[in-house]
Parts: sequence; structure tokens; C-alpha cells
Amino acid sequence: MLPDRARRTHQCQHTDPGPALARMAGDRPAPTLYRMELILMVLVPFPVGFFVRSRLAAFVTYIAVHGFVFTAQTLNLLVEWVGGSAEAFGPYPRASSGDVLAYLVVNAVIFGAGLGLVWLGGRLAARRRAKAAGPVALEA
Repeated sequence: MLPDRARRTHQCQHTDPGPALARMAGDRPAPTLYRMELILMVLVPFPVGFFVRSRLAAFVTYIAVHGFVFTAQTLNLLVEWVGGSAEAFGPYPRASSGDVLAYLVVNAVIFGAGLGLVWLGGRLAARRRAKAAGPVALEA
């Protein structure tokens, strides 16, 4: 290579010294994945409690679905946070303890409300089944 020419870098080489996740996030608009947990809490728990006969199976089903969505939502928020967004936890890399605690409390309330809806759906389904299976008058 000639000494008087500036060294070129290949387009595939990463020359930005910033964090890798920040480079991956780029300037793309943030997806609406952070709303998924709230949408899930409204649409899933009551039907799960109503249609699944076993109360234990209904709770386990909701916990499994909620766990998956909560993990995806948290990962999305972390990638946005590392990418420069200060909406969720404050500026990177110093997370505000109050913001993190508020995130945990809000998610615990949403999770508890979902569990309550599973219970309510199971309770209403059990009442409905009990009415349908009641005594039948055979006298005409």
C-alpha cells in the first residue's frame, strides 16, 4: 500500500467505536412491542380461564404466555435503551432506579390483573357448567 494514500476501510468493517447494540438499533422507528403486555392482558386471560376446565392448567397457560411476552418486551426496551432512547430507564448507561422500579411495579400490576381475569373466567365457567348440569325434572 502506498504511504501517501489514506487507508480505505471496507464497507463491511465496523469503524464506529460506539456500542454494538447502539449501532444495530440505528435510527429506525421504535416498534410498538412495549404495548404487547397490555394487549395480552386484555385479550388472553379471561378466555383462557373460561375455556380451560382445569384451573391449574389455565393459570400455567397464562403464566407461560405472559412470561414469553414480558421477556420479548423487556428485550425490546433494553435494545432501545442501549440505542439511545431515554424513555424507559433514563440515559444509558445510568439507569434511574425510580424508572426501573416503576417498570417492575407496573408490570407486576398488569400480571396480577391478568391472573385475576383468569380466575374470574374460571369462576364464571364453573357457575355456567353447574347450572347446565343441574337436576332435570322428568315429570310431565
